[in-house]
Amino acid sequence: NVLILMHIPADGGRVTAFSIARDDYVEEPGGASSVGEIPDLGTHKIKEAYGRAKGIAEQRLKDSGRKDKAEIEKVSREVGRESTIRAVQLLTGEHVDHLAEINLLGFYDIAQAVGPIEVCLNRPVYDPIENGAGTGLRLPAGHSELDAATALQFVRQRFHLLRGDFDRNRRQQAFLSSVMHKLRGEGVIGDLGKMRALFQVVKKDVVIDDAWDVLDFATRAQNLTAGNADFRELPITGQPVLPGDGSVNTVNPWQIRRIVTSAFGDSKDDTGDTGAAPTDPPNASSGAWTTGAR
Repeated sequence: NVLILMHIPADGGRVTAFSIARDDYVEEPGGASSVGEIPDLGTHKIKEAYGRAKGIAEQRLKDSGRKDKAEIEKVSREVGRESTIRAVQLLTGEHVDHLAEINLLGFYDIAQAVGPIEVCLNRPVYDPIENGAGTGLRLPAGHSELDAATALQFVRQRFHLLRGDFDRNRRQQAFLSSVMHKLRGEGVIGDLGKMRALFQVVKKDVVIDDAWDVLDFATRAQNLTAGNADFRELPITGQPVLPGDGSVNTVNPWQIRRIVTSAFGDSKDDTGDTGAAPTDPPNASSGAWTTGAR
């Protein structure tokens, strides 16, 4: 349910990252996969692209006679990832070069391996568990050190926050910045030996595409530390309740593409965002919209 699109310039420039709200109401395009062509999935919350494509893949594999549940799960998850990437590419106008995926258990394990993470809150936080919702998080104003369990509560809280999911996005961005700041402070970032030792601990919890040499990437990604990363949000145009989809965030895709491609240095138009659709809409699969590693 968490999507962050990150651009790390090859020349070592400033890192830019956009959080994509999980309820953004977007087109979910189909495409080729290991189980055959996945059809266009329609317009839904972007978080659902994964599950919808995964469900199609599971059914096709079962219909073909596949019995191995672990293999069905592995293949269908990969189809889900591909579907999410297509939706992100179409929404932002940017090609996704690399993918890293982590689940809740994996996040806990990594937070435990990295050690306590410091955060600073403007005001006290209490997120009681009520009617099956809430995390139970309770923190004072000012500085706190989060252990793995509290870190998970911190990045998952969405109730009892003024902006709900959008404040949750900010929490996640702040946590990532704090983690990278700590790793650099402890001499991990840039030290291949230390990075390799950390990666050996956490690699069981992270799904990474086969083409991504993470250790090489990590030794060069000096600008992923606090102060050198610019975390941003994408705008929405409304929050209607739609039949079959519930509460969604409507968006202006043309505006979002202009914002993202401009921030990543790919904009073809320097006149600013007018909100109008370009005469030749970007094709999500076109190499013309490719930038550096993300």
